[in-house]
Amino acid sequence: MLLKQGVAGKSRGKKKNNRGCEPVSLDNDGMSSYNLKKNDWRVVMTKAELADRLYEKVGLPKKEATTIVETLFDSMKSILAEGESIKITGFGTFLVRKKNSRKGRNPKTGTELEIEQRRVVTFKPSLQFKALVEKV
Repeated sequence: MLLKQGVAGKSRGKKKNNRGCEPVSLDNDGMSSYNLKKNDWRVVMTKAELADRLYEKVGLPKKEATTIVETLFDSMKSILAEGESIKITGFGTFLVRKKNSRKGRNPKTGTELEIEQRRVVTFKPSLQFKALVEKV
């Protein structure tokens, strides 16, 4: 289930779940029927909700759907931890980038410090995925 997160401090008068979110209705194609407004709300989907979607669309048993989702994400994490990239056609590419050490500054005190080199994961969406997101 997708969840709608309201702006802090504004009550919409609808029943909320334990995360303080309202359910979002979906169209037949699985897309949200809400108009997107910047900073008004955000959509959250958990791994359990992905497994439920797999159960509903493909008809797999829930336990098997949950196992597939968990295995997929575990595999992606281990591949990225090894420093390899993951390219999913029509979706995008997960890249592991190496960031060199650099000088930084503590914004509170203004003292300079050395930021150590590190690896970060980035995501570059495909052109098809970008076009799909822009339509919403």
